[in-house]
Amino acid sequence: MARASIRALSYADKRAVVTGVASGIGEATAQLVAELGGHVIGLDIHEPPNLPEGSTWIEADLASRASISAAAERIGGEPLHALFHCAGLPGPPFTSLETMLVNFVGPRHLTQLLLARMPHGSAIASVSSLGAMGYARKLSQLAPLLATSGFDEAREWCARHEDIASGYSASKECLVAWTQMRAKDLGARGIRINCTSPGITETPMLDHFDALVGRDWMEAHVQGFLDRNSSPEEQAWPLVFLNSDAASFVSGANLFVDAGYTGALTVGAVAPPPPPPRSSRVPAS
Repeated sequence: MARASIRALSYADKRAVVTGVASGIGEATAQLVAELGGHVIGLDIHEPPNLPEGSTWIEADLASRASISAAAERIGGEPLHALFHCAGLPGPPFTSLETMLVNFVGPRHLTQLLLARMPHGSAIASVSSLGAMGYARKLSQLAPLLATSGFDEAREWCARHEDIASGYSASKECLVAWTQMRAKDLGARGIRINCTSPGITETPMLDHFDALVGRDWMEAHVQGFLDRNSSPEEQAWPLVFLNSDAASFVSGANLFVDAGYTGALTVGAVAPPPPPPRSSRVPAS
């Protein structure tokens, strides 16, 4: 029984695409998948400094439909067993449109291009954020964007509705809603789809969040209960689990990886945070 359990976590003989592989959660995910026997195909606009031995790097800009299509061609037609969407922008200094494209529109388009290569038993996992916890309240506003049929239509919608497609939080809200919307039809094909919502994580992106709302505010009001921030590896493990055979009956889930903060907020064990000093949209991953 123990050996069977260990095999369920294995990525041996599996091909996995990991976006955002040059740093942070994407880099940590690639390392874990490789250690578990998988072949990693890493996508990033920057060449990764620590790509696992034997892995492949493909340059890709998720804000560009042409770049995504070229990357999908280079990935080739062999079966893909796992897709990890870890790339992301923090919002400022990037524009709202750039953030929406890289965090949601681009990953959705890449998924559509790769689905035909994903056999029964494959899985998709995306990195959302605590900043998306209010997504249900915005579903009616985001529904037209979620209903767009491709990259260009979604890009045009975001450009015309900057008040709704307003950057980091909106992009992560779309990721959660898209994950839950696709669980049914992908499940009919034997493909699972899930996402995670990390708490404060020590990645290069954290410097941007500090500049936006301040580290003191984040650690005082949205940090979990372990008296520290998460490491990228602590966020990578849940992603790797979700795309492994060990999570074979898990789909359409948004897993909070935040040391208990969201649960405590839900049941009233902690008070809702006050507005941040410089922004009303609080990123956390």
